[in-house]
Amino acid sequence: MLLTRTHESRLTDQEVQRLDSWKAIAHYLGRSCRTVQRWNSVYGLPVHHMGGVTGSVFAFKNELDTWIGNRGKSITTMNASDSSVIESPSVPSSQAFSTLRADYSLIPQSAHARSAELAHTAYEMLKTLSHGNMNLIARLFREAVELDPCNADAYAGLGYIMVIPSAFGLVHPLATYDSARFTAEQALELDPKNAEARCTMAWLDMFFTREWGAARQGFTWVQEQAPPHFRGLVGLALIHVAEGHPDQAVRLLRSQAPIGSLSSISIGILAWCEYLAGNAADSLLLIEQSRAAGYFGMIFDVTEALASIQLEHEESFLKRIRGLVAESPQCQILKGVLGYAYAQAGLIQMANEMLHQITAPKAAQLRVDPYAHALVLIGLKENQKACQLLAESYHQGSLWSLGFLSDPIVARLPDQPSCAQLLKRIHSPVRSHQLS
Repeated sequence: MLLTRTHESRLTDQEVQRLDSWKAIAHYLGRSCRTVQRWNSVYGLPVHHMGGVTGSVFAFKNELDTWIGNRGKSITTMNASDSSVIESPSVPSSQAFSTLRADYSLIPQSAHARSAELAHTAYEMLKTLSHGNMNLIARLFREAVELDPCNADAYAGLGYIMVIPSAFGLVHPLATYDSARFTAEQALELDPKNAEARCTMAWLDMFFTREWGAARQGFTWVQEQAPPHFRGLVGLALIHVAEGHPDQAVRLLRSQAPIGSLSSISIGILAWCEYLAGNAADSLLLIEQSRAAGYFGMIFDVTEALASIQLEHEESFLKRIRGLVAESPQCQILKGVLGYAYAQAGLIQMANEMLHQITAPKAAQLRVDPYAHALVLIGLKENQKACQLLAESYHQGSLWSLGFLSDPIVARLPDQPSCAQLLKRIHSPVRSHQLS
């Protein structure tokens, strides 16, 4: 029950300031109980125990604020004990983040060293980024930040790995945007010229706020550093795609990065760019070669399904896409492609069945993907609703929306004002307010 003003005035200042459980302390700091317990045992977070270490606990807000300020540290918005990048962690109050420079003397040297080691490992794993190792990379960056809140590289990497699941439609951008931008900003506060942080901010500009000029500037800056930044290279390629020039994206990726130096997702993006550029045969060949080398992931599956429609007859591409859906039943985009393929083959009932699977997902699925939904509707010639869903996909920061200007399926839409307005908007460098 809320305290009335009269009742509250009878409390002492200390009683008003007191937090009487680990849960209350964690909520005040915007962290998990496990994290604040670790801060208490390792870093001396001022928590008082009644009846020994196993008894109840309490803390005072002013003491917690003083501790935060004295450490001068920035607390990450993610929790090292969490195992998934799809959660939306709470962001602590502004009072919990001091703008003072960190006092390194208060952090054990062993924590500095371990944090640097974890961040280095995570960045090495980013070179082979795939859907299989995404969560592990995120966990490494989180733990690195918690051990050393002055590690700008760790903050930057954590922000970047938050962008990826949203871009691929695994989570809604509202679940990750604030946290991703916050961690990137913390990295830049610690090191304004940090290349990793500048790259992460450029990815945020491209996917979330659609500030194309700022994104291009950021990617170009990191590419001019030595050595060149492969995530910046892929970002520049995607800018070309968004501008309707996937052929330039293909030339950029193939000329400046040997295939073996790209990550699984980066090679998948190259295959997708080949498809968008009208090179469906080259796209399928690259996918076949990459699979033989052990690469895998959703973007390979989706691009293979899309390219097969352009090259093969109905019986072949339906068989291929059914197989891909069977191997990845949780991928809504694949179901959308299959629904479109059914409609193209005149199998309207089966197309509607796929539409039902997409729009009435099981409870275990996170969300309905608007691009997947739109694909089936395009096949069924429900064009007005399809355009609305394409706009939703664009505003949510979907990777696939970057290719709308070149997407052969989107090109099948007849001239419609809503679709024309959307495609025109993709070229506009103004800030999108969809996430506000």
